[in-house]
Amino acid sequence: MHINFKATNYEIPLDIREFATKKLSSISKFVGAEEKSEAQIYIELGKVTEAHAHGRIWRAELNFDQGGKRFRSEATEESLEDAIDRSIEDLTHALRSDKTRRETLGRRGGRMLKSMLRGFRV
Repeated sequence: MHINFKATNYEIPLDIREFATKKLSSISKFVGAEEKSEAQIYIELGKVTEAHAHGRIWRAELNFDQGGKRFRSEATEESLEDAIDRSIEDLTHALRSDKTRRETLGRRGGRMLKSMLRGFRV
């Protein structure tokens, strides 16, 4: 899994990079072993505006590319760590629902095939 960082109106310190990388390690369970080398995560971190000093000014945007699909999440919070946490939670939710959808579709197809085969008994 490749992680690409981008900063907007902000210089990313090393400890924030390590924090984000550590938090993103939880996403690896949604990536298959064969797709792990192809998965890309693009993280854009920064301030919404330079004019404000407090409030919800920190923004984290995640784009996750895997197997021809793109998952996206964005969060604006009072601290950069909270914004990263919120966007990773949203991304995890999207990945989990996609995984459930794929599994359900496979099971439904298997049930349909089995019911069709039951009708063709000889």
